[in-house]
Amino acid sequence: QAATKWKGDAKSEGLEQKKLPIQEKRDTVVPALCGDAKVCCLVGETGSGKSTQVPQIILEEERAAGRDNVRIAVTQPRRVAALNLARRVAEELGERGPGNTVGYRIGGESKPGWHIDFCTVGYLLQLFLNAPEEFGKYTHVVLDEVHERSAESDMLCLVVRLLINSTYKDTRVVVMSATLQSDLFVDYFKQPDLPTPSKVFVGARCFPVKEFFLDEFASGLMEELGQKKRLKCESQIQARIKDNFQTDGKRGDKGEGGKGKGKG
Repeated sequence: QAATKWKGDAKSEGLEQKKLPIQEKRDTVVPALCGDAKVCCLVGETGSGKSTQVPQIILEEERAAGRDNVRIAVTQPRRVAALNLARRVAEELGERGPGNTVGYRIGGESKPGWHIDFCTVGYLLQLFLNAPEEFGKYTHVVLDEVHERSAESDMLCLVVRLLINSTYKDTRVVVMSATLQSDLFVDYFKQPDLPTPSKVFVGARCFPVKEFFLDEFASGLMEELGQKKRLKCESQIQARIKDNFQTDGKRGDKGEGGKGKGKG
């Protein structure tokens, strides 16, 4: 029963994947990721599915082309993000956890995958500085969340640019961010004798928003939850509203900073 439930959860997650903006624009994303340009700048707002879907799209396209030796490194600014993404992508691929197709490489703890590794920026920077040949073992390097600028991330961009322009010209690079100035990175990675880096915007995921007015907050919340009962603290909420706001929406008789009447 546990195995059946696990497979059912994986199936439902697959359906959720198809609803992500990046999957809806897959026909636009794939040519940018797998085209002639060795560098791709991908922009998508939070919730578009960049971090989880791009490595999977690359893996699927490479396998479909008969290249099963694909290895992808995906950077993350924090170790928690690297661990959680490795677990999430493993689940979406129908695996019970990192260590098979998907893995992670972080300081003090590593469980490399066969094809995808989520790594912290610091770990990957030290790896490429001390053992540049490790860079050549990856067919793709994905620099995620590059808008979170730091000394380490900027240095990693420099090291990656030097390596792809000198020794390891077959490794492809994907630069991703929610607020990336794509032209800046296109100019940074552009080389005269190579195709201009490609750019693609995958959009955003909009979530439904409902309005709750302050004087109707308690009752509106209960209606949203589908409950007919009143909140036990509803009277306290209404009293607090009356203390702080007048009926015309202006502040009550409290002065600035809530210190009472007068200049405070």
